Amino acid sequence: MKAVSPQHQANKVAFQTSLSEAYGEKWSTLLEEKNFAEFIAQHLENRGPFYALIKKHLTGANGQRILELGCGTGIDINVIANEKKGSQYFGSDISTESVKICEHITEIFSNDLRLFVADTQRLPLRSGTFDLVFSQGLVEHFNDHVAVMAEQVRVLRNGGILIVNVPQKYTGYTWMKKHAMKNGKWDLGWETEFSYSDLKKAGRKLGLIAKEVIGYQYWKSWKEPVFVLRDLYEKCRRRNPWRDRSPFLLLRKVYDRFWGFLEKKWGHYFMQNIVIVFEKKTS
Repeated sequence: MKAVSPQHQANKVAFQTSLSEAYGEKWSTLLEEKNFAEFIAQHLENRGPFYALIKKHLTGANGQRILELGCGTGIDINVIANEKKGSQYFGSDISTESVKICEHITEIFSNDLRLFVADTQRLPLRSGTFDLVFSQGLVEHFNDHVAVMAEQVRVLRNGGILIVNVPQKYTGYTWMKKHAMKNGKWDLGWETEFSYSDLKKAGRKLGLIAKEVIGYQYWKSWKEPVFVLRDLYEKCRRRNPWRDRSPFLLLRKVYDRFWGFLEKKWGHYFMQNIVIVFEKKTS
């Protein structure tokens, strides 16, 4: 086993401290406002495909153990817990302020969650504990994403499901984010992005079986070329005085179905978020 140098360990601790402080400040501000309705509404509006994918991979049996890492506000794990009763749900984040917000959100949803503060690189959990582990907006914050995923795989039972949701590499949003980080204007901590190929490669290193992948959501900006194309009909429609007549209504349906097909088939190559489902091999 390769020894870890003191400098490498110091850099790792400094990075983790910086990340914790960045999000701690963000969650503290939100906790002071105590206005969670807008955040819940945004999650429900934007993350529907992500939630549907998680629910698809929950079994019908009760008593499953489901864990969200980097749970942030805790909205995602609460949405899933609200959908399927009879299982045990857990949420973890490195920020104490985040877990406090999770407690408030959990009360709003009237769920029974077990929340705890932990470093996702060193989880205080036994191996083979969970049936499904998922994260959204977590893995991209770590230089060694394979090591982070390996810890998630460790706590999964054999045959368990790992769902990873990260920023997709080939988007205008990625370009904007890189530019903002370069100029010191990005306040959400260092982060990277992934292609479908990157994620499959990480899965192979960990001996995982890639089961499914989707893309979802657009950065709604003129700097996002694919979104501009996706929204082109609406932009033209607003200027069309005959937009409510049958030929144009039919055109809109055809246009939307065409894009729906593209998004379902290849959205993980051009949409803002990419979500991949892995299965841990049985022994």
